[in-house]
Amino acid sequence: MNNELNLALVGASGVVGQKIIQLLEKKNFQVNSFYPLGKSSVGDEVSLMNKTYVIDDVDLFDATKANLIILAAGSSVAQKHARNFVSAGSYVIDLSSEFRYEEDVPLIIPEINAAKGLKIAKTGPIIP
Repeated sequence: MNNELNLALVGASGVVGQKIIQLLEKKNFQVNSFYPLGKSSVGDEVSLMNKTYVIDDVDLFDATKANLIILAAGSSVAQKHARNFVSAGSYVIDLSSEFRYEEDVPLIIPEINAAKGLKIAKTGPIIP
């Protein structure tokens, strides 16, 4: 298994996306390739680890470039893209409520069932 993190962040310019970037920097998380994505913010810039990136269109993103995609852009974006990203082979973390009641999608709440999340992470990209 390739241990390099190729991360796409949908909603990178939003409040939640910016908080995720701050946490990645605070923890000095090693990201090999970073793909900030959005819709209304395409062309804007964000920074990660003192490097500037231009936000690309989520609708045009080739999901095979990322092995982890975080969706921080709401339920409509999750509904449109999550399953396609998973089908492309990416792990997907969706921060919206879109799949909350789906039987085939695990709901991970770190304070309650973090071990379940660790088990899923070891089995493959099944988190839409």
